[in-house]
Amino acid sequence: MPSMSKGETATVLTEAAELVEAGWVQGILAIDEDGDECEPTLEEAVAWCATDALDAAAPTLEAYCQAENATTLFVQSIIDEDIESIEDWNDSRASSGKEVAELFRSLASSRKPDMGENS
Repeated sequence: MPSMSKGETATVLTEAAELVEAGWVQGILAIDEDGDECEPTLEEAVAWCATDALDAAAPTLEAYCQAENATTLFVQSIIDEDIESIEDWNDSRASSGKEVAELFRSLASSRKPDMGENS
C-alpha cells in the first residue's frame, strides 16, 4: 500500500484544524450539540479532541495513522519528548482548540507553531 504524500497529510491536518476551531474537547472523542459523547465521524459531532479531529478529517485509516504519527512526533520534537501521543498532549497540555489548530497548521506548513510563547 503506497504511503500518502506530504500534501495529502497537510490536507488532513488543515481539515482537522478547522474542526477543532469549530469545537474542541478534552478527555472524550467528540460531542454532539447536546454535549453527549459521540463518534467523531458522525455528522452530529460538533466538537472533537485532537486525535479524533484527525480521524474525522482523514479519508482512510492509513491517512489517519500517518497524520496522527506525524503530529505526535512533531509535538515530541518541539514541545516535550515525554508526550506519548497527540491524545496525551490534547488531554493534558493543550489549552484550547485554537492552540490545537495552530499545531496542526504549523505541521501542515512545516513551520514551528506559536504555542503562546512570549518572544
